[in-house]
Parts: sequence; structure tokens; C-alpha cells
Amino acid sequence: NLNAEWGAGKTYFLKRWSQELIVNYPVVYIDAWQQDYSDDPFLTVIAGIIKQLQRQAKFNITIPKSAVSMFKAVAPAIAQG
Repeated sequence: NLNAEWGAGKTYFLKRWSQELIVNYPVVYIDAWQQDYSDDPFLTVIAGIIKQLQRQAKFNITIPKSAVSMFKAVAPAIAQG
């Protein structure tokens, strides 16, 4: 969690850090403002993870629909934990 006032450079910091880390590690950068196209934020996060890791791994990652349903079911418990 990165918390600061508007205009303090949070986005700049995270983008630059992700560019540095991606050289040696898989990195997922999700911009909640830019990728807010779903009513379910959990699906937005999962879609961002899958899309970016596919690109970095250079192969397709397929998630069965039953797994997505399971993720949605356990998400509240994980968030509380």
C-alpha cells in the first residue's frame, strides 16, 4: 500500500519501480483508474495479472471458468485474512 497526497508522485514511483524490477522478476502493474471497466474489482485484478504474466512468460495462461468462480467465492475470506 502506497499512501500520499494527490500529486506526490505515487504513480511515477510505482511505474519506475516496476520498470526496474521487470528486468529480473515478473511484475504486474495495475492502474485502478485506467482499468476500471468492470463492476467487480477482483476480476479486474485477476485479468490484469493474467494478461501481464502471459506477455512476460511469452505463452498463454488459461484459467478455467470454474476457477474464476472459486476465486470470487473465496475472495471475501482472503480479504478479511
